[in-house]
Amino acid sequence: MPLKSVVIEEARLVVTRVSGVFGFADLEENRVSLLADPAFDPSYDHLFDLRAAVASAFPSEDVEKATRVRAFSETSRRAVVAPQDLSFGLARMYQSHRADLSTGIHVFREMDEALEWLELDPGAPCLRGIRHPEPPGN
Repeated sequence: MPLKSVVIEEARLVVTRVSGVFGFADLEENRVSLLADPAFDPSYDHLFDLRAAVASAFPSEDVEKATRVRAFSETSRRAVVAPQDLSFGLARMYQSHRADLSTGIHVFREMDEALEWLELDPGAPCLRGIRHPEPPGN
């Protein structure tokens, strides 16, 4: 599965890491898995990590469909980390389609900037494992 979500309760954060090629069906599968996780709280913030993603299989027409894949509350903040140009552009398209979250979603190229925007200390021990990406395809 190219998407894997981890709940970090002490940070009130869900981190979704994408590795390799992913598509719309993977987003939906991840949502179902997340909703079944007893540690999941929809009020937590969400960090969507695209550093190891290959976005070429995610067509732009699926971006609007992706806005309907929802698990988090409207008050949750969402940070997307997308250093590659294609992933960054797709994430910005997603952001523009989610006008209802105009101040609650932001796209970053760097992980530490995203963590700081979420008001989290990048050096916190509970976040140590998310600061370094896995290589694509892992």
